[in-house]
Amino acid sequence: QVVGLSNVTKIAAAGAHTCAIREDRSAWCWGYNGHGQLGDASTTDRVTPIRVHGLSEVSSIATGDYHTCAIDTAGAVWCWGDNGYGQIGDGSATSRFEPVAITGMTHAVQLTAGNVHTCALRDDGTVWCWGRNNGYQCGGSNTANRLVPTQVEGIANAVQVSAGFAFTCARLSDGS
Repeated sequence: QVVGLSNVTKIAAAGAHTCAIREDRSAWCWGYNGHGQLGDASTTDRVTPIRVHGLSEVSSIATGDYHTCAIDTAGAVWCWGDNGYGQIGDGSATSRFEPVAITGMTHAVQLTAGNVHTCALRDDGTVWCWGRNNGYQCGGSNTANRLVPTQVEGIANAVQVSAGFAFTCARLSDGS
């Protein structure tokens, strides 16, 4: 059992850090924190869970290699950690040690994080991605990194999205 953590409803793990949501909708992370991916305003590694600063009412959480994103109960997306390729989605390539709200990313119902990219499924069935796009993992007709959430063209009526190391897949409502 993870020391100091109980009443967990959801969990997400990446290469070197893990995050959980408790019944009270608070977010907690632990592990390697060299890029601020634990969201505690530091780069100090944590062997026990520490509460993510400034977030309450978290409904979902996703972990990439060195970044983390969460959805609050209002459907807003918050991200923190390494941002070298824009995987935070705040329009910059500056790492963030505490959660920042992602402008325009509302009505999110699911998040997924790859190595250095992030995608969200919105309640209208559209998929939006941001971060590294060297293998077209964020969609589009070019491999430019996406510093802000960009709608994936040609995807409508999605019901699930999942990111891998450098790829993303979506399941549509018709089963395709």
